[in-house]
Amino acid sequence: MEPRTAWERMLARSKALGLVDALAEKATAKTFDYHLALEEAISVPVQAIERYTPLAEKHGLHLKHYKMRDVHIHDLRRTLGSWLASSGTSQPVIGKVLNHKTAEATKVYARLIVAPVRNAMEEATAAMRRTGARCERRFCANTAGHRSF
Repeated sequence: MEPRTAWERMLARSKALGLVDALAEKATAKTFDYHLALEEAISVPVQAIERYTPLAEKHGLHLKHYKMRDVHIHDLRRTLGSWLASSGTSQPVIGKVLNHKTAEATKVYARLIVAPVRNAMEEATAAMRRTGARCERRFCANTAGHRSF
């Protein structure tokens, strides 16, 4: 699918899902089948918007309230890069996925690669706790459970 078409479809899907959720709160089960509407909002969002707009207006809901604002296609690209980085993906792989021409362009995501740091800290604190527990047992055995600082 061409990127512009995919972007337009994503925006329409977001609008349709917002509309369906709002209708679920307002409409009755007799006039609105939530599960069918949800399926339509995901699979055929433009048609779902056309189909459910009259019902929404009947319940005082306006389509303009469900439009995504201030979101750009590059936001999705940055989100993908962020998710890749925070899940521990290496910088070279992130650069390939995002089709960066230079390693410099990918460095912005380096600050998000925290998994190795987190793992190292967890290992160090676990080792410290184990050492502390051994010292505690020795200390307590030597002093009959009394501490003095």
